[in-house]
Amino acid sequence: MITGKRDKAAGSRTARQSEADKRFFFGEDQKTVRHLLLPDGMNTRPLSYMVVNDGGIDLYFAGLYADKLPKKSTIASTYTPLFNYRRVTSCVFVDPLGSDSVKRINKRISMLDAERYAAIQKDNINRYRTISTQMQDAESWAKSLDSGMNTLFEVTFLFGVWGNSLMELQKRVADFQGVARKSQVELANTFAATAVAYRSCAPLNKMCRVDYSLGKVSADIGEVPFKRHIFDMFSLSTIYSHVDSEFYHQHGVVIGRNLYNALPVAFDPYDRSHFSYGLIIAGMPGYGKSACWKMLSTRLIDFGVHIAAIDFKPRGLRGEYSAAAEAVGGVSYTIAPDSKVRINLFDLSEQIEFDEESGTEYRTLRLYDKIESTKSILMVIATAGSKNNGSAQPYAAEVMDRMQTIVRTCIRNVYASIGLKDKDPDSLYETARSKRGAFGAGRRKKMMPTMRDFYYELLCMHMENDDTYKEDAFRLLLDVYAEYVEELYFCPRCLRKYTKEEYEALPVRADGKRWCMHEDGKTEAIREIRGTKAFFDAQSTISVDPNLPITNFDVSQVPESERPIMMLICQAFVSEYFVKTNGADVRHAKKLLVAVDEAHLMLPYADAREFLSRQMRLNRSRNCGLVLIVQSIQDFARYEDAEDILKNAETYFLFKHNARDSKALKDTLQITDSQVQNILSLGGDERAEEKRPGEMCLYDVPTKRCVFLQTDYLKKTEQYVVETDVVEVEKMMRARFSAGGRE
Repeated sequence: MITGKRDKAAGSRTARQSEADKRFFFGEDQKTVRHLLLPDGMNTRPLSYMVVNDGGIDLYFAGLYADKLPKKSTIASTYTPLFNYRRVTSCVFVDPLGSDSVKRINKRISMLDAERYAAIQKDNINRYRTISTQMQDAESWAKSLDSGMNTLFEVTFLFGVWGNSLMELQKRVADFQGVARKSQVELANTFAATAVAYRSCAPLNKMCRVDYSLGKVSADIGEVPFKRHIFDMFSLSTIYSHVDSEFYHQHGVVIGRNLYNALPVAFDPYDRSHFSYGLIIAGMPGYGKSACWKMLSTRLIDFGVHIAAIDFKPRGLRGEYSAAAEAVGGVSYTIAPDSKVRINLFDLSEQIEFDEESGTEYRTLRLYDKIESTKSILMVIATAGSKNNGSAQPYAAEVMDRMQTIVRTCIRNVYASIGLKDKDPDSLYETARSKRGAFGAGRRKKMMPTMRDFYYELLCMHMENDDTYKEDAFRLLLDVYAEYVEELYFCPRCLRKYTKEEYEALPVRADGKRWCMHEDGKTEAIREIRGTKAFFDAQSTISVDPNLPITNFDVSQVPESERPIMMLICQAFVSEYFVKTNGADVRHAKKLLVAVDEAHLMLPYADAREFLSRQMRLNRSRNCGLVLIVQSIQDFARYEDAEDILKNAETYFLFKHNARDSKALKDTLQITDSQVQNILSLGGDERAEEKRPGEMCLYDVPTKRCVFLQTDYLKKTEQYVVETDVVEVEKMMRARFSAGGRE
C-alpha cells in the first residue's frame, strides 16, 4: 500500500510538471508544437525573395526551380552537388503518370507526325529532318512503355536558399547557380511564387498549388507554378546520390558527426579493413588539423594505443602538443639549443623479429638499414642550405651520387670502429669491469658515434682520397658538416686529435694560434671547430618508454631553418626505441602511432622523401602507423617519388583545400568532381570573416568511402588540450587564472 501511494504521488508530480512545461512553452496563441515552431511574421512583398522574422531576427529566403536539365545525367554526380549545397533546402517532387504515360507519348507522336507533314508541304528540309529525329526518339519511348518495362514521371526540382542578409542571400544564389551550370542545370527564380516555394520546401514538404482564379495557395487544387520535367524510370534513378554516408568502425573512437545526417562517426586506424595504418591529415592552416589530431590521439590512448608525436609549432615557450601529452600522463621533451635534452643521430638499438615457421621471436641488428636511414638524414643536412624554387637540388646529379657514396662509407666506418656487425645484436654491447663505488660488472651498451666522430672520419677519408672526381664532394661535405660539430681540435696535416684540456694546455704564439709540432720539426696551426648548430652533436640524454600513452618531442624552440632536420632525427630516434622494439608478432604487439606535424617541410628533399617512404614500410610491419600532417595533398603531388608514401596511407583526413588543389585531390584519391567541390567548400570561404573550423572529409582507401563530418571535442574536459586558436587559448588561460585567484 505504501508503494502504491508513492507511485501515485510520483505520477501526480509528473502530471504537474507536464502542465508546467505546457504553460512555459505554450501560451494562449501557441497551443501546439506547430504553432511554437512557426515564425512570428513574413514579408512576401518583394518579388524575388521574402523575409522571415522570428524572435526579432530576419532571415532572407529565395526560391529557385530547375528550368532546363541536361539531356544525360550521371548517378551520384549530376545532381549531388546541388542537393549537398550548404544553406540550401532541396526538394524533388515526383508525380507518377501511370496509365497517362502511354496517352502522353501517343499524343506527342501524333503532334510530331502532323508537324512533319506540314514541313513536307512547305518543302522545309531542315525542319523535316529535326522532327524526324524527334519522332524516332518518341517511338523508342513508346515501345518501352508499351512493353510495360518503363513508365514516365513528372519531376519538379525546387531549391530554397537562405541568408542572414540580403547581400549574403544574393551572393549565395549566384554561387549556387554557378554550381548548377557546371552540371548543365539552369535555375530560375520563383519570383512572385516565392511564398509558394517557401511552403513547398520547408514547412509542408508538399508541392503547393495556386488557384489563380481565387488568388489562393492550396496543397490540393490548382496549378503547380514551377516547371515540370518528364523522366522515365531509368533517368529518375540519377537524382539520388547513392552514397552511403554512415561510417562507423566497431572499435573506433567517435571523432565527430556526419554533416548531412548528424550520425556519429567512429574511426579506428587498426580496423580489420585496413592493411596498413598510415594516416594523412591535410588542409589549409586554421581549419582544425592540429585540433583534430590532438582530439583523436587523446581518445585513442583509452583503447590501448601508444603515440609518439613530433611537435613543430610553438605555443608560447612550448610546443602545441606538450599540454595534450602531459594531460593524459605522457611526457614532453623540449629540444632546443640551450636545452639539456639531446638526441644522437647515430643511436642504434636491436630489434625483435618473428620467425613464422617456429612461431617464436628473436633478436637481431639491422645495421645496413640504419646506415641507409642515417645517410638520408645527413644528405638532407648537406642540401638543406640550398633550395631552388622549393626543391632541394643544389648540385648536379653526379656530385650528389658521389656525396651519397662518401656519406654512406663514412657512416659504415664509424660503426665498424666500435665493432658493430649486421645481424649481430650482441655487438651492440660490451663488458663493463667493476669499478670502485660501482655495484658490479656486467654488460652495457656501447657509446654510439656522434657527429664529431663522423666528421673526424670524414677528414681521414678526405686525406686518403686519391680520386680527383670526389675532391669537390669532400670539400662541400666538410664545409657543411662543420656547422654541426660541437667541439673538435685537430691538426690539418697529421689529423691528430686534441682534447679540450690538451688544446688549452698548449702555448699560444704571437699570432694567437696554437701549433702542432711534427717529427720533422715542422709545425701546423691546430684547427678549432665550434659549430653554430651544435645541438645535433651529443650522446642521447633521453629514452623512450613505449608504455607511456604519449611521448612528445617538442622541436618548436629549434631555429626554424633547422626544424625539418631535427624532425627527421627525432623520427630516426623514435624508430629505434619506439617502433623497432615493438614485437613483430602482431598478436602480441602494441598499437603504435607516430605523428609528424608540418611534414610537408621535409618533402622538398629527395632523401627525406626516401626516408619517409622507408619509415612507412617499416612501421606497417611493426603494427605502427605513420601520421603525416601537411597543408595540402598538392605537397605530395609535386614529387613523383612521394607516391610510395601515399601508397601506404589507408586513411585521409581532408580539411579545406585551395581551389588550385582540385586536380591533385582528384588524381590522388580517385574521387568524383562533386566530392572535390565539397572538400573545397569545407570550413567556409577563406576570405570571409566567418569560418567553420573542424569540417573535414574522411576518405577511407580500403572501402573507397568518402564521408563529410564535423569534428567535435568536449568543451569542459578537452578544450584546454585540443584548442589551437590563440584567442580561445588566451580566454581559457584568463578564466583559469581568475578561478585560481578566487580560490
